[in-house]
Amino acid sequence: MVLQSRLFRGDPKLEAAATSDAAHIVPGDRGSHVAKIQQALVKLDGATIEIDESYGLATATAVLTYKRKRNIINRAYQTQPDNIVGKMTIARLDQEIVALEGVVSNPDIRPLLPPAKLAERRSLLEFNFAVFSPGRNGSAVRQAFGPQIPTFSPDTEIEIEVGAVGILQINGGIGETLFCDNGDIGRAFDPTAPDDLNNVLIEKNPEVVNVRGVAPGRTTIAITKSNAFGLPFGFVRLGLVVKPRSLRSLFNATLTANIIDKPSTGPFASFVFGEPQVPGMAVFSGMFDAKGTVNPDPSVNVSDFELGIMQALIRSEMRSVYVDAAGVPSKQLVITESQFPIRDSEKGVAPWAKASAVVDLAKAKTVTFQDRPRNVVPFHDRQKTVSLKSSSGDDLFITWLVARRKSTNDLIALHSVVWNVNWNATFNTTNETATLLGPPGAIISRTEGEGLFAPIPGGKTANEAIKIDFF
Repeated sequence: MVLQSRLFRGDPKLEAAATSDAAHIVPGDRGSHVAKIQQALVKLDGATIEIDESYGLATATAVLTYKRKRNIINRAYQTQPDNIVGKMTIARLDQEIVALEGVVSNPDIRPLLPPAKLAERRSLLEFNFAVFSPGRNGSAVRQAFGPQIPTFSPDTEIEIEVGAVGILQINGGIGETLFCDNGDIGRAFDPTAPDDLNNVLIEKNPEVVNVRGVAPGRTTIAITKSNAFGLPFGFVRLGLVVKPRSLRSLFNATLTANIIDKPSTGPFASFVFGEPQVPGMAVFSGMFDAKGTVNPDPSVNVSDFELGIMQALIRSEMRSVYVDAAGVPSKQLVITESQFPIRDSEKGVAPWAKASAVVDLAKAKTVTFQDRPRNVVPFHDRQKTVSLKSSSGDDLFITWLVARRKSTNDLIALHSVVWNVNWNATFNTTNETATLLGPPGAIISRTEGEGLFAPIPGGKTANEAIKIDFF
């Protein structure tokens, strides 16, 4: 036996090619010995050929490329490399394979969505493992040779709901196979061919792979860990927890929101200093415009739900500067809220932001909402010792799209949006005009579910919790 590599040694046709010119392997040959040469070319030279046991044009080109790179020429009768596998070529392939066969792949499964978390330490009996053998280069992974039970449970895991898809990045796993140990709980698939075969051959580095939740349970996502030519050395595993679909997910909700229009002002009599009213000006922000839509799963009893908009104020301050007769700043009027977060809504429509911001889910699947926050500033104090010079404001809100179960009054936050409005204005109290500066506001974040805070169903509203300081 001349050949030393585990891949080549003992193969009669390859052994013969290593010792006899008459046994050269040439284009047109077929058989398992050709497949072994194809495997070697893929691993050693990065050849992009199919391992199909057929020495066709692609394989012949790969052989020629391999020999050109290494200057393999029989100078007794050649000046250029050819595309056959003879004694010199098989010897060089065998030499390089021997060096590579001791190298163990070290693939890494990196969750992109959802992020990984530390796994709870659990008994192995809680995990659902199937019977697999590692496959490489497209070979099957379900040829059983014994249960693949690890000696430890995974250190990290991801959680997805039934029907949801997780996104994984596989690093350093070219040629390895990724699968879920129990395909009845989760199934791995190539996002470019989402047929849920639960058998993904990793062909590039890095590779993005998806996993879909099939049924509630706990299993693992596994990738084979092999040497350079398919001999198994074990597995790398990531825990997978599949949860039942949450009630939130059954609504299939979307919430779109934008700040439209610009800040504006208008005359407005103020009660800030009590009765009687003092002439002043209302400063209006840009308009927050939102639209929530749901497409409920047939399992949802729509007659038992309302769909509406709830809102809370997270931060609010308006600061106005007053000057004396000489034009010197001498007092400030500061209006804030006495507690945060606090429900922001019309009085008497709890828990909704407005009476118009709720629909019966049996009748409508869309709800709309608009809000233009305002603050009112007096032109002067009651004694007219000071006059308004400037005012600035900054309000931060969170707005939720909520489904309310009428039979139990449970609130299910489907989506939330955090947004802010601000303004900066200067005033001429002689002709009672204002000049507005600054942007209209912005959407800060959009989140599925509750977001920063849980919806506030009752209690004081923002307008009932105003705190006024004039100093």
